[in-house]
Amino acid sequence: MKMKICLVWILLLCAGFSLFAQSDNASISFYVPQVSGTGIKAEDNSLFTSAIIFELMTRNYYIVRNEGETNFSLKGTITPWTSNAPRQTSGSSLYALHLLLSDSKTGKILTEQSLVYASWEEASGLIPVMVSNILAVVHTELNNTAWQNKRLYFGAAAFWTPRIYTASSNSIVPMNFGFGISAEVRLLDFLSLGSGMEIAPDWIAATSKADDNYLDMVMEIPLTVKFVFKPSAIFLCEPYAGIHLNFPLYNTTKPPLLSWRVGFQYGFKAGQGVLFIEPRFAMDIGDSTVETRSEDLKYHRNIMYLSLGYKYGFLSR
Repeated sequence: MKMKICLVWILLLCAGFSLFAQSDNASISFYVPQVSGTGIKAEDNSLFTSAIIFELMTRNYYIVRNEGETNFSLKGTITPWTSNAPRQTSGSSLYALHLLLSDSKTGKILTEQSLVYASWEEASGLIPVMVSNILAVVHTELNNTAWQNKRLYFGAAAFWTPRIYTASSNSIVPMNFGFGISAEVRLLDFLSLGSGMEIAPDWIAATSKADDNYLDMVMEIPLTVKFVFKPSAIFLCEPYAGIHLNFPLYNTTKPPLLSWRVGFQYGFKAGQGVLFIEPRFAMDIGDSTVETRSEDLKYHRNIMYLSLGYKYGFLSR
């Protein structure tokens, strides 16, 4: 039965991995308000706004009315031309269109493009060039931070897991190793929910006698809440807390169903994914027993982990 649970969990995670790998169509959204300022004619503002939106939509970008729900803000302003602006044309009545691109979430200004014009007809032919220059900056910015801003992450890790067993006396098993796979859903920019499956051995030494020790393999199903911090474009820090469910695979032992865990995942950009180091600590909520021993033996587990793993994200936020 336990092996069936293990196989079903692996299949579910792998199915999800396959599904979302095929549907990773990053949608980039823009907030484009009405161009402000005063141009040569009163309709210049509407004409420029419509032209900018048209260029973005024909390239399959999304236009959103609420700035807080977009990736980027693209705001335009018309001002009288001054000698400090790059002059593109000549004439007595010159105006400049300024396009300012910023990150909607952080407010960080990414680039500004300016165009000096003497008539709408003259400027309209250069709008596609301005938009192309802006989109080049957008994709550079997304490539630099895309790995930090995915909706879904799937990963795998190997870990060292020394364990302290507390009964009438303490028993420590320092050389213990396991592996796991994980899935993470980024609900908010700063908050994720995580789950997965991990397998590691339990070695119980009831006494000092050579034949009085017991081996089991325990499958752990974690359920965690992670807080996401992005200190720079190459680091990702995720402290977390939660529980995991315990399922003994050999039925040699009977751990409690629940354990609590706390940890810290420190990630580094590695290609388009995340290479991470993850120390954590877990403690059983209740006592464990040895099922195959003639005399009752209850003990408590304190478990440490040090993981090295890699995870890859899908579906850009």
